[in-house]
Amino acid sequence: MKTLEEMRKYKREWAREHTGLQGRPKNCKNQNTDKTHCIRGHEFTAENTYMKGEHGICIICRNAAAREAGRAAEAKYRALQKSDPALWEQERRRRRAEALRRNGWTLEKFEAALIAQDNLCAICKAPLDLNALKNGAGNQAHADHEHIIPPKPREVLCGNCNLGIGNLKESPEIMLAAIAYVEKWKEG
Repeated sequence: MKTLEEMRKYKREWAREHTGLQGRPKNCKNQNTDKTHCIRGHEFTAENTYMKGEHGICIICRNAAAREAGRAAEAKYRALQKSDPALWEQERRRRRAEALRRNGWTLEKFEAALIAQDNLCAICKAPLDLNALKNGAGNQAHADHEHIIPPKPREVLCGNCNLGIGNLKESPEIMLAAIAYVEKWKEG
């Protein structure tokens, strides 16, 4: 049985013999930089390669791994939803609180703002729903915030108003120009 140091020495010597360089240094080059295909057989092309330093990563495999991780997480949370609805609601509140925290809100402040606004959008007065699907029907409540560091909370908006403000770059000049444009072309 070899000791750890003997095994390391053996591996170094074996690698020197089998690199084809006969012990010469390899110019500090990564052994994977000359590969043309990933381990699953996808070719490294300009469209299919994400470069991380000198190391190329197969985009197809990277995306597949990300999708699989997302599916596993989703399956875990769906199983939790079916097995224990109370625990699922607690997990949803925790997730919502974390998302709000990144935008400068707290869960209590968000809920107080919703109550103060009578569950209506601050701009268009559409009814808001906390449980609406993000990409589905209904008006999901969005915590609007000023895009500064740290973020400054404003009010609760529906998805359309929140996107509208964001797409108009939060600029009053652009918003007034958009109003003038719509009024100019308004039939009437």
